Amino acid sequence: MLKWVKSETAYAIEIKQGKAVIQENERNGSKLYVPKIEDKAGKLVASFEHGFDDFETANAFIHANLIELDRVGIDDTEFTNRLLSTLDICLPLLDEPNRAFHHRRIKNIKSWLSHARMDFNLEDLPRTDWSAYDLKWTSDGDIYRADVSPHGMAFIQDKSTAKPSKFKFGTAGNYHIQIKDNAGITFVDAFQNYVDFAAAEDRLREILSELEKPFVEEIYVEHLAFTLQICQQLLPANSELIHYIRLDYLKNYLAEVLP
Repeated sequence: MLKWVKSETAYAIEIKQGKAVIQENERNGSKLYVPKIEDKAGKLVASFEHGFDDFETANAFIHANLIELDRVGIDDTEFTNRLLSTLDICLPLLDEPNRAFHHRRIKNIKSWLSHARMDFNLEDLPRTDWSAYDLKWTSDGDIYRADVSPHGMAFIQDKSTAKPSKFKFGTAGNYHIQIKDNAGITFVDAFQNYVDFAAAEDRLREILSELEKPFVEEIYVEHLAFTLQICQQLLPANSELIHYIRLDYLKNYLAEVLP
């Protein structure tokens, strides 16, 4: 998301609201990366003056704190309005049949932010009974895939050393689940490590059913993040960076406050 411009001793990025810099210094013969964020008036918004031993950690600090540029000089109500304005940009991008659940999820995030009633009606959404759905698997080595439209493609991979057939149920394995949306965003199951293909397939059916419950609740934190990532991916190429930053903030904020 962040495209750094490197000079001889620093990395920098500028947006309309201000700029971020990672200064590259030396300490005891080793490199030290010192991040800071300033608003457009040059006022320090966030920094870690002691620095980090690697660029990746300094970059993560910038990612986590860039949203503070969007808060400068405004109250919580105006900040919420800015988040809502970014979600308003996302809605038309999701207004198509195969993304109906993501569209409703964004609308419910908006309602949640505004302290309004969420839409719990599912009758107008194209739901599938995934518990009984005939998943048509094809295989490529240790990777099995199936079309799970409208959610994209599902993948089950056995990452164990021994590679038993998916039909040998009960054979110890290390099966992982992924769902890849048509935008290229991947939902990775947090639990993982299923002992056989049948257990992984059962869990996949659960995830697909959960993806069709577009509610802002703790048990759906991963699903909310999935939708917000899809929004980021679908933003027009000329979108301001602040919209990506706000969507990142919402992913982290929901994961923090819902549990």
